[in-house]
Amino acid sequence: MLRKLSLKVLLSLLVIAFSLTLSGVEIWTDGHRTVAEVPREHQLKFAAWNIQRFGQDGKYHRDKNEMREIVKILHKYDLIAITELMKEKELQRAQKLLSQMGREYDYLISREVGWIGDHYQEHYAFLYDKKLISVVPDRETGEEKGSLYEKPIRRPELDKELRENFIRPPFWATFRADKFDFSVIVVHTQPKRSKEECELMDEVYKRIQKKNGEESDILLVGDFNLEPTENEFTDLLEIKDKDEDRSTMIFLINEKDHRSTMVNFKKINDNIFFEKTHLSEYLDCGVDEFDKRDLGGVPAKYISDHRPVWATFRIDGRDDD
Repeated sequence: MLRKLSLKVLLSLLVIAFSLTLSGVEIWTDGHRTVAEVPREHQLKFAAWNIQRFGQDGKYHRDKNEMREIVKILHKYDLIAITELMKEKELQRAQKLLSQMGREYDYLISREVGWIGDHYQEHYAFLYDKKLISVVPDRETGEEKGSLYEKPIRRPELDKELRENFIRPPFWATFRADKFDFSVIVVHTQPKRSKEECELMDEVYKRIQKKNGEESDILLVGDFNLEPTENEFTDLLEIKDKDEDRSTMIFLINEKDHRSTMVNFKKINDNIFFEKTHLSEYLDCGVDEFDKRDLGGVPAKYISDHRPVWATFRIDGRDDD
């Protein structure tokens, strides 16, 4: 009887393990614990979020209630790559509120990006919990900072110059959390030029990889204004792993497993790309559907037209670089 019961329990455990694997929750190779059993203090929760016209005056100004809801979302994550930051003071405003909630954040911010002389320019920013995360100094300068992929260009006269550049060049930096060190490249493509700019993503990734030397844990994230299955991502997804003669590049947010990254639109424009062989620390991912929750009476449209995309990584294991 005991033998039959033990067999029944074993079979049940195998079914559960199989179902967890299919759902994207992997069993660790040490055979001792699943993703759900990794303590919170051994995880890094990362998000990439386009916060619509964050810091712009006029109709996009957030009152105290709207800012409170934005900060409650930010508070869930240890590191956030932000696009559409219009003014640094808005980030400082959020930083102060986060401190009042018991978490001390610091940030890296890019200079304005966009057409020089145009009325629309924005910043990129990395907002991070400084108790958990530190900035790794730049290999060339030794400074703890973020870097633009290249300088913004003036309005080009030639189509060739336009095709080979970004209106808003990507911003990147390297971070460390416990034993996990990694780089993040954040981008916000220009909607009317998203196809041309997404065709350059393989070039961006490979150039940052070369700058990083031995560091291969690289996340390419942001608002691409293009679905990840479009042909323009082919070259990025076919980058061959430097240690293997095949591509291991993946994107986390997809139509099958995740809902739209846009509020009120069936689009997956925001995403997270990386080479899975170099990020064994990866645990789980998703889309933060804040608009489906109670926002204290604040309409979701006053928060943002984009939902954060997120991923969780284990930080207590051996660094795989």
